[in-house]
Amino acid sequence: FDTASMLIALVLLGKYLETHAREKVSKGLTDLYQLASQKVRLHSDGREKWIPSDAVQPGDDFLVLAGERVPLDGRITVGQGNVDESILTGEPRPIKKRPGEEVRGGVLLLDGKLTLRTTRVGEDSSLGQMISLMQEALNKKNPAELLADRLSRWFVPLILIVATITAFYVWYVNFSMDEALLRSLSVLVISCPCALGIATPIVKVATMGLGRSRGILIRDPAALERVKDLDTLVFDKTGTLTEGIFLLQEIITEGASEQEALGRLASVEAYSDHFLVKEIMRIAREKSINMEEATAFEEFEGVGVKGFVGGREVYIGNRQLMNKFGVDLSSSLEKRAFSLESRGMTVVFFGWDRQVRGLLVFGDALKRGVPELVKKLQARKIITWMVSGDAQETTRTVAEESGINQFRGQALPQDKVKLIKSLQLKGHRVGMVGDGINDAAALAQADVGFALGTGANITQEASDFTLLACDPTRVLEILDLSALTMKTIRQNLFFAFLYNGMAVPLAVAGFLNPLIAVFAMFASSLTVIGNALRISRKKTL
Repeated sequence: FDTASMLIALVLLGKYLETHAREKVSKGLTDLYQLASQKVRLHSDGREKWIPSDAVQPGDDFLVLAGERVPLDGRITVGQGNVDESILTGEPRPIKKRPGEEVRGGVLLLDGKLTLRTTRVGEDSSLGQMISLMQEALNKKNPAELLADRLSRWFVPLILIVATITAFYVWYVNFSMDEALLRSLSVLVISCPCALGIATPIVKVATMGLGRSRGILIRDPAALERVKDLDTLVFDKTGTLTEGIFLLQEIITEGASEQEALGRLASVEAYSDHFLVKEIMRIAREKSINMEEATAFEEFEGVGVKGFVGGREVYIGNRQLMNKFGVDLSSSLEKRAFSLESRGMTVVFFGWDRQVRGLLVFGDALKRGVPELVKKLQARKIITWMVSGDAQETTRTVAEESGINQFRGQALPQDKVKLIKSLQLKGHRVGMVGDGINDAAALAQADVGFALGTGANITQEASDFTLLACDPTRVLEILDLSALTMKTIRQNLFFAFLYNGMAVPLAVAGFLNPLIAVFAMFASSLTVIGNALRISRKKTL
């Protein structure tokens, strides 16, 4: 009776300690659930009332004061202030938000007072998508977990056989039945496969929590094991290594006035969703350009657009588009374009009446820390590539500025896939770093895909890792996170096997009783959990 009561008490105590430790390990994940279940200060008809976040509908207005977290995704209608997005992106730098700009749920309002109109709720919100992705990732099993599961399936019946044989042997050599049962029970208790079963899953939870705190969503835990084998990284240029904020530096025309050119360009581009369109439309509005309605608009992925304006077919795009439709490019404009591209500018051609009428010159800047990132990757013996839809000379200039030796310009989305396939056929393990939209096919083809700055549609990306901050240097953190994860998993599996390898023979030989076995069993589980807890306590990688 004493033994049975003590075993139950110790098991409950051990479970309590284990549960408490697991909560600490998974804190990085539970923070998301708390953020997603905040109350919302609804603002309607000049009155305020608090309601649960799941009762809010898109289009409802809500209020956020300084020091509060934004409960839902919304667009600012009134007010402005600085927000801290570090809980989502890991980037502590305050960001100024003004009317018309969107704010994601979970961010902290540092100062000011904001009235926001709800844009997305529930599973469609940023927090909802992050929670869905992490739940999906937690349900996936990586190779190390599958191995542990297979071993556990063999381990349990094996221990039952060992315990049974031990009992019969002890009874056979003239020990009492009580001694035989106690020794058999000691074998069963001390060899509980808890440590082996949680050795890998607990590390996965801790890793995902640490990654989330750094603005890294791990979509496929198995990718953490593949990352360590990468020997090549392919980077998209625009929006990945460069800021992707193109300013229209110059408009060069030939045979047309600037006002005429802008009017026709803005009329056609009004139907496009390309990121350069905003800059063209901004300039057109600033100069009060009158726009006409364009017809027969057609967009060619990675090349350009065309449409009819005032009875004339207008073409806007790169050289490939001009060549495709037989639009002639004069030698003078060709020389100007080559000179600008050699300086790292992005040149867009436009024309009508089968003649190129001018150039749009856009400038972009390299992101902070990119040259240092490339140097560190090369120091790790990782080959770096840059691919871009921009002209070869523009791509060459940015590659040289970044320190990348291998590059390819004028690459369509399918060309990026072909490049990755060719590298894989040569035996390389290839990672792709892109913006997650135009690079979706390349991200899916790569052995490991890294998507940057995905905005609202997080769940639609084809990547293994999603970096909520548009910072390519975070790739180094993923490499370090992979190394830390695999090291901790190996340590945990070593502890689990070492413990069982030493404990079972001692129990069979009668050196342990059930009470000591219970202590030892939970000591092994807590050792594995404590080792994983070291990951959760890390602030940086």
